[in-house]
Amino acid sequence: MVVRLRDVNGPAEVFGLDEYETPWLDWSNVVYVLDAGAHVGGFTLWAANRSLCQIEALEPNPSTRALLESNVRREGLGDRVRVRPWALAAGKGSRRLRPAADSAASALVDQSERGDVQVEAVTLAEAIAASGFPHIDLLKMDIEGAEHEVFGALDAQTLGRIEFWIIECHPVPGTNPAAIQQVLVSAGFDVTEVTKPLGQALLIARRQGRR
Repeated sequence: MVVRLRDVNGPAEVFGLDEYETPWLDWSNVVYVLDAGAHVGGFTLWAANRSLCQIEALEPNPSTRALLESNVRREGLGDRVRVRPWALAAGKGSRRLRPAADSAASALVDQSERGDVQVEAVTLAEAIAASGFPHIDLLKMDIEGAEHEVFGALDAQTLGRIEFWIIECHPVPGTNPAAIQQVLVSAGFDVTEVTKPLGQALLIARRQGRR
């Protein structure tokens, strides 16, 4: 992979520390993947090496997305990976990212706040519909705190189209850290929380009855 020095932690955690490795997931059943917060492509490339899956990779930060696209091309994955310039949010529309557009990790801010770059936001339902996938076998979500608003807006139909989740949870003032887990449990998922090698929390959710 080609990355900037500021981007190294992401791929290092994915490939060097196996942060997404889980015995709960059978890769032979993974055909359709949505990578929300694809960054420079660490998870996308890692997943593409584990099955012949099709991947929809969402990355709103323009400079980071350029590296993602380059890494996808370098690996010859253009026929299996489609890159989208979108941020996930509770609703569709224009949003802004902070901090600087060239930061390794950019978070959404409200339209009324100051941000460094304007991006297009879509809902999870809209992202799934645009993919053309009949369902999502695996959804990885690392969207720097926007996961709380995304889950606050999810409906039962969208939840029913996803089989397996890997979610990096970020602390956001005014949010309940347990709310995401409660949504998943209520929708019929078995959920476990694991600690990443560098300390952040990952929620792993598998639809009940799936082995």
